[in-house]
Amino acid sequence: MRRCHWLAVLIGFVSVVITDAAQAFEGMSFNHKDWLLVCDNTGTCRAVGYAQEDSEHPVAVMLTRAAGPDTRVTGKIYLGMTFGDDPSPTSFSLYINGKNFGALSNTPNSVLTDKQVNALLAVMAHKARITVGDAQRQWSISAAGSSAVFRKMDEFQGRLQTPSAIIVKGHRDEMTVPPAALPPQIINYGGRGKLTQVAEGSLRYKQLLQILQRNDDANGDNDDSGCDSVSDEQQEISTVTLANGTELVTTLCWMAAYNYGLAVWLIEPAHPDKAIFQNVEATDFRDGVLQNDFKARGLGDCWSRDSWVFDGKGFQRSGSFSTGECRGIPGGVDPMPDWVTQVVEAKEKS
Repeated sequence: MRRCHWLAVLIGFVSVVITDAAQAFEGMSFNHKDWLLVCDNTGTCRAVGYAQEDSEHPVAVMLTRAAGPDTRVTGKIYLGMTFGDDPSPTSFSLYINGKNFGALSNTPNSVLTDKQVNALLAVMAHKARITVGDAQRQWSISAAGSSAVFRKMDEFQGRLQTPSAIIVKGHRDEMTVPPAALPPQIINYGGRGKLTQVAEGSLRYKQLLQILQRNDDANGDNDDSGCDSVSDEQQEISTVTLANGTELVTTLCWMAAYNYGLAVWLIEPAHPDKAIFQNVEATDFRDGVLQNDFKARGLGDCWSRDSWVFDGKGFQRSGSFSTGECRGIPGGVDPMPDWVTQVVEAKEKS
């Protein structure tokens, strides 16, 4: 009997380990027709539906849900640029299949009420007519792709066949839905310094240029961008000293119509004549964080950002998000991350 007892305990322990392991989330994105889904590593998912791509009246809706049993869904409406000559509605309300579900604020972004969110969720599995506007003029949000996107959200969050599922509801115990995962923590040793341009022709400029050129061959093996190479031509070199004394060095790698990229090196205090190329691309460095902002097209209706934090040895990926598809929403919708972390300043570590 004792052997059976310990076997049962062991099985229970193993099942707990397996359950905990299954609760880990890996960020993902999925799009189908006029809907886009992005989920992050904590389990939070954001789904965005747009007007049809050729619409003269861009509008979008975002529905956001955190991981975990029976979590609440929140929503937001975004009004875009108008490309036609038709006058805009004088006020905005949410209509579903012709029924008015309440007013929206006359601002580019309007937070939805619980009643409005629930009304939208109720028709995600159907080809409903979703519009915003007044009684005379309304702008349409396409329902094409919504069912597939919310089914994927239910699947990612582990809530298929549960009462809280949006598309595939069932009687599976709600408490089997995995809880939200904690974001990884990164200690930021980058400090608060800002990049400062080194004067061309100065002694330090000549020293850095020689160091970067001397280390090209050693550091470029894993780089496909060509940013590890420094030409003989004069170019901007900027530096900042990080919290542990390591020097961060940047040069311009490439420039296009409305984007550019910086190459990044680290020079450690113990090896002042050796520059270590960092296989990351950046547009700025602030508050100890390298950022790479990318504007997908000239209208500025879709952006993305990747970020890395210096952890005392190198740069760790600390965040990644986009502002959705290029569908005429100024600046895009709210950030849709697929990777989030908790960044803690080195001095705050307990």
